[in-house]
Amino acid sequence: MNSLLDNFLVGVVLLASIGYALYKLGPRNLRRHILTLLKLKSAAAGKVQGACGECDSCGAAAAQPASSDIRIPVAKIGRRD
Repeated sequence: MNSLLDNFLVGVVLLASIGYALYKLGPRNLRRHILTLLKLKSAAAGKVQGACGECDSCGAAAAQPASSDIRIPVAKIGRRD
């Protein structure tokens, strides 16, 4: 009885790991289809909400212009002894 239960549990874990691998490594269309089948339509839409809740596009909002970089010439950097 214990060996039957052990084999069943190993099979369930193996199927879960195969399913997870297919979900993560598979094409995005497969991911959306699986999420739609599981009734997770908001996750299937693929829209990631912004962390600040403002514009949902944190990459564009958080990008600073290149002129804000601080440039120090290498010759002016002192060495520690």
